[in-house]
Amino acid sequence: MVDLLRSDSWRIQNLNICFPTTDSAADQNAAQRIIQRLPQEILHTLAQFGIPNLIWLELQQIAHCTDFEAPALKHLTIFSPLIRTKSIYPLLFRGHAPQLRTLTLRVATWLPQNRFPSLTHLHISCTPMRLFPAEENRATKWEVAELFSFLSHCPNLEDVVLWGIPEFHTIHEEVPVLHMGRLKRLVLGGITELLIKWILHHIRMPRTSVAYRFAGVLCAPEELFAVLMYAPWLTLRTIHIQSKYMATAIIFSLADKSSGFRIETRLPGISTQMNEDSEEWGWSHAIWSACELREVQELYLEGLTPLLLEHFTSMHALMTMLPALTTLVCSDGVQPELLFEYLAEPPDDGSDGPSSPNLSTMHLCIPDDTDMECFHTLVAFAETRARTGHPLRRVVIEVSRPTMEVESWIRQEGRIDEALSPYVESVELRVYEGRNPRPRWPDVCAETPHAEWPRWP
Repeated sequence: MVDLLRSDSWRIQNLNICFPTTDSAADQNAAQRIIQRLPQEILHTLAQFGIPNLIWLELQQIAHCTDFEAPALKHLTIFSPLIRTKSIYPLLFRGHAPQLRTLTLRVATWLPQNRFPSLTHLHISCTPMRLFPAEENRATKWEVAELFSFLSHCPNLEDVVLWGIPEFHTIHEEVPVLHMGRLKRLVLGGITELLIKWILHHIRMPRTSVAYRFAGVLCAPEELFAVLMYAPWLTLRTIHIQSKYMATAIIFSLADKSSGFRIETRLPGISTQMNEDSEEWGWSHAIWSACELREVQELYLEGLTPLLLEHFTSMHALMTMLPALTTLVCSDGVQPELLFEYLAEPPDDGSDGPSSPNLSTMHLCIPDDTDMECFHTLVAFAETRARTGHPLRRVVIEVSRPTMEVESWIRQEGRIDEALSPYVESVELRVYEGRNPRPRWPDVCAETPHAEWPRWP
């Protein structure tokens, strides 16, 4: 097989190399099935090299497997097992892969010693992707200094994914700061908060048109603080908060005009008995206070139960800290009655008038099981805002029932649009079609260049 690769190395553009985890008969049979599905012309060529007699090559032979120049290679993926031997730093393709654009190293217990001047996309994962911090004592043999040395040899990186990097036993404060002037997106997942903080402290990225994704962060104040202190300082314009994975995680997406960051938090065991005296969890008042919120104009809330709103997003505090907020969007089961209560509180800065005095647009997606009392509270909220000189300009109501049914839900008030019309300039009733309203994110956030950069909500 290696001889075949060498003979065609001048034209190979995509290459996947997978080292088996065992030398079992099952692995051998699986490889045979894969080979049998190859096109006939390739099978004929393989037969000339004696392939059905398969011999597994071990990871330590990676240099042998890539002992050829690869002038046309653009995409390389290597999947390897954990190794517990001395670390290896092989030179791939005899040091000649001038057009390599994307490199994926899965279960990367080793690092190449190559320089890849054309590399733009790098994915290194030491563990299978998951939303949990890396366990200690992994078989990773390289240290963070070696990782940063390798990164420095790839000066044109635009997308970097580091997943499951274990926390090393020594603190490498002597590692110089790495300047990554072309970097657009950075993903840190399955990593302890301490290591996230260390990496962010030692990397310099552009100040604009850049985006971060932090996955698997525990939704607790100390962990969030550790990440936010070195996250990009943005004058926020848009905030999107979304419950995911059966309410076991909350995703906070925040952006200004050109940049953004997304923190995917894990929730601890949620007790339905939590009350006002419970320990403060999640994105606390103090954490919101550390963010630049004065220019936030849009707030999107999706799938958040009252428990999550109250105890894991500090929504009560946030609502009093958004003086420039103009648009509030609630969807996927968010109960607007709670938000009306929060917005009735005085602003955090002590000024007169209601919280979010510039709020002019509300967009509500109402599920089937919503208590229809929310419409009474909506009318009362709109009336209060108008009376205090801060009227709503536009209200959009989407329901998953026919509009005529919505109009009959509050018969004593007449049609909902008629009930709101004395206080709101424009009222729109729509049938909910399953598509929640979305913010318009900066291009660097909205692009989906690879699987580890999922579409922003």
